[in-house]
Amino acid sequence: MKKIRIASLLISILPYWYCIGQTAEKNTDMLMSEAFVTAYNQASYEYFYTLLAPKLQQVLPYDKLLTYFDTVHQRAGNIKHKEFYRYTDTGFALYKVQFDKKLYGLYIFTDSTQQIQSFRIGAFRDENLRQFRKNISNLKLPFDEEWTVVSGGPKPEGNVHINDAAQLYAFDWVIKDAKRQSYKTDGLSNEDYYAFKKQVLAPCEGQIYLIVDGIQDNKPGTPNLNDPLGNYLIIETPNREFIYLTHFFQNSIKVIQNQEVKAGQVLGLCGNSGSVSEPTIHFHLQNVADVNIATGVKCHFEQIIANHVSIRDYSPIQHDVVSNKWLGSEPPAGLHGKKKAKKKKQ
Repeated sequence: MKKIRIASLLISILPYWYCIGQTAEKNTDMLMSEAFVTAYNQASYEYFYTLLAPKLQQVLPYDKLLTYFDTVHQRAGNIKHKEFYRYTDTGFALYKVQFDKKLYGLYIFTDSTQQIQSFRIGAFRDENLRQFRKNISNLKLPFDEEWTVVSGGPKPEGNVHINDAAQLYAFDWVIKDAKRQSYKTDGLSNEDYYAFKKQVLAPCEGQIYLIVDGIQDNKPGTPNLNDPLGNYLIIETPNREFIYLTHFFQNSIKVIQNQEVKAGQVLGLCGNSGSVSEPTIHFHLQNVADVNIATGVKCHFEQIIANHVSIRDYSPIQHDVVSNKWLGSEPPAGLHGKKKAKKKKQ
């Protein structure tokens, strides 16, 4: 799931390292942020474009930069004030920026060459909001059978959501066969996909906070970018965590708003609605309900089978094959309480 909106629009080719211990604003970031404000307010986009690293220019042609800035101008107006706020865990310099109409965060990532490797204008997240690094509630996987993680984990190359603050630790799951295919024949219809109309289960107890249903399923390969979440619901746990489950089959959600649910309860059926190209279960947990201001929370599942290993307190990564219980003829390897699953060879 990839939601396209100004509040989280990202222009990025970010190497994966941390800016550990950095608290004071670096001079390079100060200069680049000032250049950004000047170029934005004066529409001096050609100059700003020269500050971008060559690889960023490759993925962000000049005409797209113009369109991006024009869209921000229409929705937010000029920049009135900017102040450095902090460095994020992924090394971005975060600035609190007051526009004429809105308050946004400006995220800039520079390197030793004094070029901008990545930047975005996104929702400014107040750190006074409740923050926690890991789920509090015990979680089960939201399905029966074996599913494959097609997106998930801490590295950008394995997680398409990693640059979205609310979906930082999201998972996308599909069902694959022994040939590593997610469909039976040609993949031209939803019915050809193993995951289509499979039951989606509650991962824990909680209350249904919100439901959106009635959106038509896509044809495979044609994601719906206008309704990126598709048919979805939000569960609020007793610990005030907010779990998003998205891309349900149209009109298949079986619960209602404010209903109490138990772990393992059927919520609906897996579909191909929203910004996906095939039937998929998307799952992520965040600290508040509003995706525009939320921070994603890393999820460890209480007890699962991952790549034929029984494992406790595990957060899956891309290509892991996972289930809640052993489905084979032989008992799983490993001991209960083992912390790390063996990576499945591709």
